[in-house]
Amino acid sequence: MCGRYALNCTSAEFVTLFGQDACADFGLRYNWESWKVPDGSILRTVCVVTTSPNSVMEPIHDRMPVIVAPEHWQSWLSGMPEEVAGLVGHYCDDELQAWSVSRRVSKTQDDDVGLIEPMEVRA
Repeated sequence: MCGRYALNCTSAEFVTLFGQDACADFGLRYNWESWKVPDGSILRTVCVVTTSPNSVMEPIHDRMPVIVAPEHWQSWLSGMPEEVAGLVGHYCDDELQAWSVSRRVSKTQDDDVGLIEPMEVRA
């Protein structure tokens, strides 16, 4: 299973792609860089490229990672800006699912499969 946590002030959600091999079939878009800082050490940085949320993510967060389908990876990696601009949009709603999980996900000492187990939502 492949997914990510989405946290806000009141809840925690786990968002994943449908399908057993979903992780191999999509790409989250990241930019990374290494910088030499004044003291001579190397600082490695990363940013997640985001877009506005689709209907699955909208109730959870005001943005979501850009997800690029495999058939567009080559364009994303080597295309001209005009060509890749169209790829920074909403990922297909019917290929994502989300469910509430425990707020334990925000505690670094907790790292177990129980973190992604669905939690009952209380009204």
